[in-house]
Amino acid sequence: MLGVDRQGDAIQVVCGRFVISLLTHVDLFLKSGQCFYMQRKILWALSGLLSALLLANLLLGLMTRGAISRIQSVQAQVANGSQMEMVLRNLSIRLAMAGEKDPAFQEILKKHELNVKLDAKTDGKSNP
Repeated sequence: MLGVDRQGDAIQVVCGRFVISLLTHVDLFLKSGQCFYMQRKILWALSGLLSALLLANLLLGLMTRGAISRIQSVQAQVANGSQMEMVLRNLSIRLAMAGEKDPAFQEILKKHELNVKLDAKTDGKSNP
């Protein structure tokens, strides 16, 4: 991801330098008095439009970075989901085993609507 961000930054720097160069040339051209009033307006309108497009590019780049970070955090949560499923399954089995001796644990399972069926072979001992 860093390569993409650095590449985007490099493109923005090059575009920024291009705009500064363009505006400098336009300014020198206008000061020389070789263009008419309408051409001056067109040149300034185009430079303003280019500046607005560069600002829009910058804002879209920042929004994209934020979206990428949010997507990566969701992907990390999804990746941890299978591990959490196994942990919660083991916890519910242990609660069911403890619920055979203490009804409070059975109430916890009922409260969270967990239906756990224990095998007849499982008599509270863990397998190695």
